[in-house]
Amino acid sequence: MQPYDAVKRGYGGAHFYDLIHFTERLVAPHKNARAMVCFVANDITGKDNDLTPREVKNLFKLFTRQVHSLFPKLPIFFIEITPTPKRWQVWDQTSTANDLIQNYTNKTQNIHFISTRDQFIGKNRLPVSEYFVKDSLHLSQKGYDKWSEIIKSKLDYTLN
Repeated sequence: MQPYDAVKRGYGGAHFYDLIHFTERLVAPHKNARAMVCFVANDITGKDNDLTPREVKNLFKLFTRQVHSLFPKLPIFFIEITPTPKRWQVWDQTSTANDLIQNYTNKTQNIHFISTRDQFIGKNRLPVSEYFVKDSLHLSQKGYDKWSEIIKSKLDYTLN
């Protein structure tokens, strides 16, 4: 993420319920942060205990309120839940959650949406396989390079 100095606080398997439970512990120590970048992608997976798109959006809203209660002027960037081959069967629900979050960010000051879908879905209308490792869920180096490029362009545009 150079030239940005990123503080990594993520871990695999996180859900929004985890994030809202630990928001203060994760965010409060970073008083000099210029922005908060958020990515949570495990709430809609095709399992029986999945959240609905509206529940995902509502938890994102709660998270942003928690962050802004600590740092009212801190810009928050939400990275769209990226389409993956492994979870393609639930892309309709995931896409709906993304759309709901994007609509919220469009109406809310200091909260921004980083779209990835157009660059991660190929001409065949499926996720670009080379952007993922063998498990078809996690990004390959090429996928992380693309993701980083998308994120930095939004940060550059908004923060500079």
